[in-house]
Amino acid sequence: RVLVLPDLLCNSGGVTCSYFEWLKNLGHISPGKLLKRWEEKKNMRLIEVIAGKLIGNELELSDLDKVGIRGPDEQDVVLSGLEEILGSAYLDVRKLAKERKITLRMAAYVSGLEKINEVYENAGFYSS
Repeated sequence: RVLVLPDLLCNSGGVTCSYFEWLKNLGHISPGKLLKRWEEKKNMRLIEVIAGKLIGNELELSDLDKVGIRGPDEQDVVLSGLEEILGSAYLDVRKLAKERKITLRMAAYVSGLEKINEVYENAGFYSS
């Protein structure tokens, strides 16, 4: 068996990066969601360094840099945001496919159309 990821989902990475660039240019970026995965990885690296110290390894300044004391750079932010957004999108699509017994590709389309429908309803364009 081979898992085939939907083209709609796979191609969304480029669109998402363009969205990040647009947000950055606007100056209205909310880093919380974009930095979530980076923070998780930083915390795991910190735990690894501390655990190493507890078993007797020497703590070096380079170890602290690996932890992310310096803070994220732009690439860290983009990769963290992509991982968070695309990861959660995939999980949503997979859940929808299982619930409705449809393919991942069909679930990706259904998910997208449902989101568009919700935005239109909230904007008052129509009601279902």
